[in-house]
Amino acid sequence: PVLHFNIIGVLAENIDGSFDDKKAKNLVRLFRPDKFDEVSLIHFVQSCDGIYKKIRFLRASVGNSTLIDNVLESIIDTAFGFLLALTVMSILELNPWALLVSLSTVLVSFAFALGP
Repeated sequence: PVLHFNIIGVLAENIDGSFDDKKAKNLVRLFRPDKFDEVSLIHFVQSCDGIYKKIRFLRASVGNSTLIDNVLESIIDTAFGFLLALTVMSILELNPWALLVSLSTVLVSFAFALGP
């Protein structure tokens, strides 16, 4: 069983009935008709499967980039909050460095105590 390409070529028409050459070239590149302008059933299914795989890959890529963006956002939010707290303490004429030094010694000692 074969499918004539002029049936698929209907997709290259615009709403007003004019023919879009760019869409037609994309359809030819996608479905690869033979020299008789026919697409076999197996080639049609393979082309549709290729499109499905590309869409699945795009969806996974978007999901991964969203996850990375969320992690980076939380890191930047934490750093901004830390700098904001230091700035507020400096404006209130408190010494944030004494607090940081005391906290860092406690944190470093816990890091060595709970290390690998």
